[in-house]
Amino acid sequence: MLLGLKRKLMEFFGDDIEDEDEDELSEEMSENEKKEVTTEQSQQNQQSKVQHKTTTRVESEKQPEEKKGIGSLFGVGKKEEITKMPTSKVNVSIIRPKVFEDSRLIADAIKENKVVTLEYKVYDADTKELLEDTTELGPYFYIQGMGQFLPKIEAALDGKSKGHKLKIEIPMDEAYGDYDEELVEELTKADFADFDDIYEGMEFVVELEDGTEMIAVITEIDGDKVYTDSNHPFSGRNLLFEVEVADVREATDEELDHGHVHFHGFEDDEE
Repeated sequence: MLLGLKRKLMEFFGDDIEDEDEDELSEEMSENEKKEVTTEQSQQNQQSKVQHKTTTRVESEKQPEEKKGIGSLFGVGKKEEITKMPTSKVNVSIIRPKVFEDSRLIADAIKENKVVTLEYKVYDADTKELLEDTTELGPYFYIQGMGQFLPKIEAALDGKSKGHKLKIEIPMDEAYGDYDEELVEELTKADFADFDDIYEGMEFVVELEDGTEMIAVITEIDGDKVYTDSNHPFSGRNLLFEVEVADVREATDEELDHGHVHFHGFEDDEE
């Protein structure tokens, strides 16, 4: 029925109705097409973005293969463009105390003008005979750097502290030398007139013509004859020392002036 009405209207008005309908249809189609085109463009844009991201990711993954080494840290340069700078090795050693105890040990280290107390045993290095033991005779005292003890031992103890132990062998030429027969003398009791008593093993000081002093020992008394020996008891021997540092302290001004260690109650009369 509607179609028949429409046909009659078309016959009455001609083709204008059809044209208008076609125009309206075309407008509706154009709007739909625009929507479809817009939708397609949006999809294409999204696809192109995805493709661009994918391409960029692939390119960025490939890029490190082209640039390596230090230059790659800055994004420029090639491996062959890297220049190695020459370096020099310098070893610097700094000695500093880590704890307070270390500071005390450094301050109390053996050095020149320090009074050193030693406990030691000395052996004949060849026969292993025990020659002297300070546990029986008492500790040995000397002032470092004044030549009062064997130079090789003083040098070995330099910089060491209380409690340090040392085992050292000293050949006779660096110890007390070879035995000298000329230092053996025959005297008489009259030569000891100033002594209250004399006996074998007694040590005494002999003053030489040049003013130097040396220690001698009475080795034998035969009637009026007294035999003495000024050789050191360890002369003619290679020695082995076992040493322990018992104490270290500063020497007093008086000790440095007099050149030897003072003991309480045994100071020089001139003090």
